[in-house]
Amino acid sequence: MMNNNLDVKKVLHWVSDQLQMQDSMCVTHPEQSFSETMLPLSFAGKLTCPMLLVLHDTVELALRKQWKRSGERGRFMISARAAQQAWLDDHLRRAAPDKLPEIILGETLGIACSDQFQTTRIEKGLFADFYVRLPGAVYRDNGILDQLHQFTALGIIPFVLVFDSRFNLPAPDGWEALLDPIYHQQIILGGANGKINDNLLLYLHKNFGYEGVEAFAKNIKNTWLHVQIAKRVGSGYAGCGALFVLPYAIALQCAQKPNLTLIWPKEGAYVQVMYLLAKKDRSQGAQAVLESLMGEQFARTLNQNGYPPAYPLDKECLPKGAALDWLGWDYIRNQSLDPLLAELAALLQSNIPGFFEGEGVIR
Repeated sequence: MMNNNLDVKKVLHWVSDQLQMQDSMCVTHPEQSFSETMLPLSFAGKLTCPMLLVLHDTVELALRKQWKRSGERGRFMISARAAQQAWLDDHLRRAAPDKLPEIILGETLGIACSDQFQTTRIEKGLFADFYVRLPGAVYRDNGILDQLHQFTALGIIPFVLVFDSRFNLPAPDGWEALLDPIYHQQIILGGANGKINDNLLLYLHKNFGYEGVEAFAKNIKNTWLHVQIAKRVGSGYAGCGALFVLPYAIALQCAQKPNLTLIWPKEGAYVQVMYLLAKKDRSQGAQAVLESLMGEQFARTLNQNGYPPAYPLDKECLPKGAALDWLGWDYIRNQSLDPLLAELAALLQSNIPGFFEGEGVIR
């Protein structure tokens, strides 16, 4: 059953505290205590907050079982906090191929999709996809499987809309409608410190150009953490708007409140792929982690929490016939993402003064 009472701060503190209590199998604060002798890690990465705890337990259990079977000791890092993610990003930029984690898990494009990592790591043939079973039609029909077999799709996060009818505005039918000036300063996005998801910026640019990104920016009211939106939407909280861009899992929770409606965009839900980069040459411990993450049990947990997994299940959490819009691996490979994202961030900043000042409240 979906977790309707998630407190993101408790989750992050719990994960951090638990990791600090682990032995050297789990690396917690590498920026302070890391050693080259601990490289490479068997696994490193993060997932969306509701899945952090089960991710930690799944990776740890797989490595411990392998340790007992063979004596092979694996180490892993789950970047539950910003400082840990910053260290990991820097490590991915600088590390020699043999020092990279055997498995890298990402939920946004991030460093692993940067121009530098693409050319110096992925295109060199270090990684190969891995599936326990052939993914279902949702993945095959929407191009979510990497045709070059480098990225492994673990699960997806569909992004949809939630509309509050108390604002006496017409309900939008999709993404293009959000560019209409009628929604001026009415959109609340997931984000922190004035930053929003890179994926959303790229979708808007791909589908509507620079003009579309600028029009959308003028309609943004605020950015909050998704868990904050779930608590505040429909509650009368000051600063709410009429429209919210949310992961499907959280939108389902919000739509249970009075006057709130979940809208599946007519163009399709924007898709954020949870992906793995698994080295071709990997240890038995890393293989055990890979099989656990791509297996049925972890897939069922993803599905129960509203994240459609790659592993095919008899009952999926997506509504029947739900349309999806995925950027595509070819798009990611063929775009120079670093300068493009810098351009788009500058465009947002020019239309929303103070957007990157870190206050959390924009208007």
